[in-house]
Amino acid sequence: MGPIEFFFITLIVLMGLVGLARRSNRELGVTTLLLLTLFVITFLETEVNEQLMAVAGRIGISENEFSEVFDLVAVAVLLFVGFISYQGETLVFPGSGSSGLGLVLGLVNGYLLFGSVWHYLAQANYPFVEVVPDFSALYQLLLPLLPPAILTWPYFVFLAVAMLILRVLK
Repeated sequence: MGPIEFFFITLIVLMGLVGLARRSNRELGVTTLLLLTLFVITFLETEVNEQLMAVAGRIGISENEFSEVFDLVAVAVLLFVGFISYQGETLVFPGSGSSGLGLVLGLVNGYLLFGSVWHYLAQANYPFVEVVPDFSALYQLLLPLLPPAILTWPYFVFLAVAMLILRVLK
């Protein structure tokens, strides 16, 4: 298998092509749902994590086990929300939409979805696959630029609320 960063870059580019076909009005709805999901996950990770870890410690779960489980649950939630966001008419913005903007928003959605999945799998040390820890310079460059690494929960909630306001305005 090739470098892991090319796998995730390929997924992000594929999402861009999906956005090209779906157009911008549908992709904006997916962006909104992904931002809300990332808000909840990053809020739990930063603001409630200590309390959750204390509860887990009382029932015999170590801190490392809890962190890995949290990261895997975050991946599962992101993939679930991404899946349901692309099924049917979930949250569509008014208008006919643009294909060119759909491509850009598809790339943004791919970055939000698969960049976040990549981030949480890296934090969990890729538990289901054998990954050679000799990562390339591109991997080292991209990993700190993934959405949960550069944006905190207040940014996610601000962006999600701004998207919802745009949806309501005509």
